[in-house]
Amino acid sequence: MAAKKTTKPKTPLSKNKRHFIDPTIIISIACIAIAGLIFVLYASAASVNSLVK
Repeated sequence: MAAKKTTKPKTPLSKNKRHFIDPTIIISIACIAIAGLIFVLYASAASVNSLVK
């Protein structure tokens, strides 16, 4: 129901809300989060490998 309302904005308020919640921003944040997670995992794995050696 909520998704259908956002696709057909009747009032300027809903249009503004949709503008602020930009899908590109969400995608970029998700990409940064995934990249950060991969970096942290890689760094921790490298440190563990160096400690084992």
